[in-house]
Amino acid sequence: MAKPAQVALDAKYAGRDPIPSGVGFSLPGNLVYFLTMNLLIFGGATIAATRRSGVLKRLLTLPVRRSELIAGQLYGLWLLGAVQIGFLLLVGKLLFHLNVGANLPGVLLVLLVYSWVAAATGLLIGSLLDAPDRVVGVCVLASILMAAAGGCWFPLELAPEALRTAGHCVPTGWALDALHRLISFGGDLGSVVKPLLVLVGFGTAATAAAGRWFRV
Repeated sequence: MAKPAQVALDAKYAGRDPIPSGVGFSLPGNLVYFLTMNLLIFGGATIAATRRSGVLKRLLTLPVRRSELIAGQLYGLWLLGAVQIGFLLLVGKLLFHLNVGANLPGVLLVLLVYSWVAAATGLLIGSLLDAPDRVVGVCVLASILMAAAGGCWFPLELAPEALRTAGHCVPTGWALDALHRLISFGGDLGSVVKPLLVLVGFGTAATAAAGRWFRV
């Protein structure tokens, strides 16, 4: 017993200090979930309602190209997402003392790219469906499924391998991967290059599809 120990054990958390807990884990999931639901619903329902009322046809009588009309719709939805991101991050900082450290630029970049993905998806749904009430139902269902599959409600690390694979078939899973690497584990922007590239791919595909099936 008096001999010095031959083996030393150094135990520490994988994340940064202070260790995120509570709202530090739940805020990324809530941000992604509500961004998904709001942008899908507002995007899809707005397109369907303005098409039914004839507003889109009247806009095309002006010197506005079809591509500019689509870009304007996407930009307006993206600004809505940016306001929601700013509000939730500010509330998380002031009321719940959320600590994103030096990773705030990376967190904002991930969330803004994801806002584009969600806005383009909502625009696509609104382009494919006519009735606003039907669009809202589809958007609510789609956002719930994407949130559940992507890990907004529970960590994908606790799910079986098949569910983890399914969670990365939707953009929510990649957005949460990036946010947890930045917030929970203190990674830098280089650690989220792959999730960002995948999100850009989702956004490009959704934008191209929305432009293809956009109707007035």
